[in-house]
Amino acid sequence: MPRQLQEMPPVELLRERLDYNPETGDLRWKVHRSPQRVGAIATYTTGAGYHTLSLGGKTRFAHRVIWVIQTGEDLPPGMVIDHINHNPGDNRLVNLRLVGYSENAYNTAQNNNLTPDTSRKGIRQAGGGRWSVSISLGGKTTYCGTYDTLPEAIAARKKAEELRGYGY
Repeated sequence: MPRQLQEMPPVELLRERLDYNPETGDLRWKVHRSPQRVGAIATYTTGAGYHTLSLGGKTRFAHRVIWVIQTGEDLPPGMVIDHINHNPGDNRLVNLRLVGYSENAYNTAQNNNLTPDTSRKGIRQAGGGRWSVSISLGGKTTYCGTYDTLPEAIAARKKAEELRGYGY
């Protein structure tokens, strides 16, 4: 079960206190209790590479604050912010998108160890450099085989999608 998201401060307060640069992904203080912090980067980086900041005595993920500043709305239930390029520190607007939990879980380094041009849902590199293929729908996974080359695995995945009448 997904955890409940912390309620965000009102968008007006975020826009009043923070300045966001969509080209660099930086959040800077516009207003701060310490005048020398005005204009300074408002975030720090966690061990996992995410940028966070402290607002109202609570730690907030920068990508979520940015989403609220840019859209004026908090996340709908069941949705999260995904870093398209898998870099949790890259908060440029072009790298952020709203997705469901399932899509966000898929868009992880573990599931995308291939290059972006060859990444395919349901294809994993198995032991010995071979490629394992599976297809899932409604929580049920069907194993489609293991192949010597990536092109063979991609062809098998496409064939499985066609046979089942769906694709991704």
